[in-house]
Amino acid sequence: MRLRSSWPAPKFSGAFLPASRSVQASGFEAEWYVVSLGRGYPQAWRQGEVDPAALAASRFGVDLMVPVDTYQKVLRSVKYGILFVLLPFLVFFLFESFSGRKVHPMQYLLVGFAECLFYLLLLSVSEHLGFGLTYLLASLVTILLISFYAGFALGDRRRGLLFAPVLGAAYGFLYAALRSEDYALLIGSLGLFAILAGVMILTRQVDWYRPVPRSRSRGGQGKEVEVHSEQQS
Repeated sequence: MRLRSSWPAPKFSGAFLPASRSVQASGFEAEWYVVSLGRGYPQAWRQGEVDPAALAASRFGVDLMVPVDTYQKVLRSVKYGILFVLLPFLVFFLFESFSGRKVHPMQYLLVGFAECLFYLLLLSVSEHLGFGLTYLLASLVTILLISFYAGFALGDRRRGLLFAPVLGAAYGFLYAALRSEDYALLIGSLGLFAILAGVMILTRQVDWYRPVPRSRSRGGQGKEVEVHSEQQS
């Protein structure tokens, strides 16, 4: 038996595998050669002479598989969820460390809820629209919401706008990982390494026992010395 199809992802199943096959992006072609000695029934028989179970045991064929459907993409995106929840927290923490402005835990919590709702939007809307369009809309509204809120939480709208490129790059990285079947792990590991390297470079001079810029800490010490000397005089 010879079978040719334009489907790019076949799954050969049954009791006999193809004797030869060729699978490409444009489709596949397979050829089976099954001799009578490999089956539990002869070449010809009368009705009732062959057990139906013997016929079923010799079945073979092809399943037309979908490599990564919408639900699998959503499930794979959830595996990166901890990254997208912690990334805005990390940016908030860096602003808090370098600017000295305190961010309330409730503000962290609201941003985390916004990131979690991204996955709910991605799942619910993708059942009615295509995955690509749904991903674009869900990521866009999430980025706009977090950037708008961060501008008020940090006391400066320009700082809130810095969230947009950071989150945009993160969602772009996630989409590339979801679309790729063979290089998803490689893209994910390289992306995580780049994020970690960026954080380590930005915080290489931060004193974590006193996470305030050094220039401010020195100025603060100078003021304390002046006030202390005035009290002594």
